Amino acid sequence: NRMSTLRRWVVIVAALATTTVIWGIVLPAFNLWAPQWITAFGSGHGEVMTANTLNQIGMGVLAPIAGYAVGRFRVRTLMLLGVLLTALALFLISVASAMWQVTLIHALLLAAGIVLCGPLITQVLAVRLFQENRGLAIGVVTAGAPMCSFTLPPLIGLLLVRYDWRTVEIQMGVLVLLLVPLIVLAVREMPIAKSANDDVAMLQPTMNAGGILRNRVFWGLLFAVLPLNFLFNAIYFNLGFSLADMGNGAAYTATIITVTGLISLPGVLVFGALSDRVAHLPLLIGTVAVVALTCIVAARADNYMVLLLDLPVMGFAIGGLMPLVAAMLAKGFGTDNFARANGLITPFVTLGTLGSAGAGFARDYLGSYPAAYTMMLAALPLCLLGLWLLRKGGGTRMPAVAPA
Repeated sequence: NRMSTLRRWVVIVAALATTTVIWGIVLPAFNLWAPQWITAFGSGHGEVMTANTLNQIGMGVLAPIAGYAVGRFRVRTLMLLGVLLTALALFLISVASAMWQVTLIHALLLAAGIVLCGPLITQVLAVRLFQENRGLAIGVVTAGAPMCSFTLPPLIGLLLVRYDWRTVEIQMGVLVLLLVPLIVLAVREMPIAKSANDDVAMLQPTMNAGGILRNRVFWGLLFAVLPLNFLFNAIYFNLGFSLADMGNGAAYTATIITVTGLISLPGVLVFGALSDRVAHLPLLIGTVAVVALTCIVAARADNYMVLLLDLPVMGFAIGGLMPLVAAMLAKGFGTDNFARANGLITPFVTLGTLGSAGAGFARDYLGSYPAAYTMMLAALPLCLLGLWLLRKGGGTRMPAVAPA
């Protein structure tokens, strides 16, 4: 039972479409749903934003569980579960009578849907289905993350102009259910281990959590990437406030966000392809250097044009980190342990979301965003520790231990 190269790419494209739809409805479109809930429930901004915060915390909590589940269940089964949970969540939100109900749904059902239909799961397909062009395949499935920011939100925005928000929630739930036949018909797993033409049975994990957590590759990647995510979240999600301090309005913020989102997409694809052809560690070192430099420039920026030129470059490099980190995990831990390692590292990387709130509090205390960002640059030396650990680890796998 062999799967052609074309058939493998059909699987990857189906996974890409699933991530784009599920993530687009929940994450970047949150800014469109939030004003509707404030009006409908009489809630404050803080109460509404709590739903977004708990959603991301829920994702971090569920990630290791999902990483273990991939070793026991088919990816198609997990994706279908994620789609059904997301559709159920949207239907429940459409009949919610209080904001706390919406928040609970985001923290549980939607967090599960995002994890089960996101790169944590879909990257496993790329790793199992491809040996040649594996990095490019990882890049394609990961591209759903940046694509969702400029695909579903415009559609939801147009629908909200014509229909009540509860009706639009139902419409989005129906759209999500249309993914069920796509996944059933398109997603297959016939992983390869020996060559591009050898289909073999799905490999079982050979390392438990302890073995992964003792690996230099795990901690090296975490230390190299976490400070960059921390700083990116700080600068990107406080952009509107930062530009307002410079005397610029919302239109300027929207321009930078749009350009950054568009530029990050080719970053994901380019770095995915490069990881098939370029040694991973030098590529990571270059990426870390670019992100660090753009963070330093953003911290010193005092006008709109500097940020307009700087943030898209930062977004390109940050987007490239997603497939590159996945490719390095696949190399360091092997196809059999990739999902488990990816699931364990995701909650730690998610801590980078604290950068947005940290920058806001630091700005209130220090009086300006440049001062806040400059203080937060102190996290960058941790990247050097991560790169040193990766160099010492050499990207090799730890000895196999019995799975948990």
